[in-house]
Amino acid sequence: MPAMMMKKNEKTNEGRMVNSTVMAGGPQARDLHEVEATRERDEPAKASEVDYMSGPDDALGLYLRQMGTIRLLNKTDERILAEKLDCRRTRFRMATMLSAYVLSRALARFEKVKAGQTPLDPTIDVYSDEEMRLSREQILKRMNHNLPSVRRLLLEEVNEFGNRPGETASAEVMRSWRKDRFRRLKKIQKLMGELSPRTELLESWYEEMASYADHLSALAREAKRDPSRRRELVDAENKVHATHTELAMSVKLLKKRRKAYQRVRSDLAEANLRLVVSI
Repeated sequence: MPAMMMKKNEKTNEGRMVNSTVMAGGPQARDLHEVEATRERDEPAKASEVDYMSGPDDALGLYLRQMGTIRLLNKTDERILAEKLDCRRTRFRMATMLSAYVLSRALARFEKVKAGQTPLDPTIDVYSDEEMRLSREQILKRMNHNLPSVRRLLLEEVNEFGNRPGETASAEVMRSWRKDRFRRLKKIQKLMGELSPRTELLESWYEEMASYADHLSALAREAKRDPSRRRELVDAENKVHATHTELAMSVKLLKKRRKAYQRVRSDLAEANLRLVVSI
């Protein structure tokens, strides 16, 4: 019993000596501080490694799960979607090329190409639809014939619009005037379509036209309140070769067709991504 008490007192005294040494800053204290500092230094690094590993992995996992919800297309589905894309894109393209404003922008672009001021390839789509399947060489050959015809017909359209019947004209006169303009624009549409302007360019010119349509609509409201601004409205309409009503209706139609075309293009792009993920 006395022996056990002596061992217990020795352990207690050793613990007191260690504690007193740590408190006094002895060698053991320095070792303990170094261990603690190393542990604190390593913990943030480990935490950052965990963050680095979990963030991108979670994002990739989410992406793969989302892609997994999109079903793979078979050959029939892919063909149907591709045909639908061609149809919707052509409808949008043809509608833009019924606008005198867009046709004027396209003519200016192709004339720069012909003069060697702008490269041809960023200006054209070498494959526009199933009927034409245009090549670069075909487009170059057609420019010499089509551009002068487009320029002549557009000049006729500009002059005809500038001399449009007044508000007091009869319904028959207005109907005949619109009919002549539509026939002329259809001819220009065909000639310009054979040159196959790039769809992205047509989209950018549509956006310009939409912005100008908002400006014309606001100007028309102001002219209705203040008749003295009527001349300003007419001059603005002459710049785009369309009345504010015509322009607003064209933009509405083009917005609808562009949205339909972009929706199908997005569906096809998602299906292609799904195929890549599955591989």
